[in-house]
Amino acid sequence: MKREYENKITNTLNELTLLEKEQKELRKKFKDYNGAGERMATINSKETLTTELAEQLIDKVLVYNDKRVDVFFSFDDNKKRGDNVE
Repeated sequence: MKREYENKITNTLNELTLLEKEQKELRKKFKDYNGAGERMATINSKETLTTELAEQLIDKVLVYNDKRVDVFFSFDDNKKRGDNVE
């Protein structure tokens, strides 16, 4: 019976560790999304593209010799994917 309780305690502690990790990830995502919402509110009030606005919207731009351009937006969930413009 003691071993059974020890196993339950071990399993519960392992589950707690996983839940704490998930909670940390969710807090980070919330912070990212909340910041994106604030940036979008600022962006919606703008009518022209300023340097400040471009810095908020664009993470990086890659220009290739064959005149292709990849634009990586800062608000993209998948920052590895660029939007190819020719």
